[in-house]
Amino acid sequence: MRFAGDNYTFGLRITFENQQSLREYATHPVHQQFVQSLNGILDNVVVVDYPKL
Repeated sequence: MRFAGDNYTFGLRITFENQQSLREYATHPVHQQFVQSLNGILDNVVVVDYPKL
């Protein structure tokens, strides 16, 4: 994983009520279809999950 010196042009923050909601979103067929549609369009994608404090 690389971060230092990398250039990113887009950021997205999504907040979920709980871990179950995140799991449902991540595995939902519409979300998976969207992710697949980005293949070849986006480069150097980083996904980070932070627990709710």
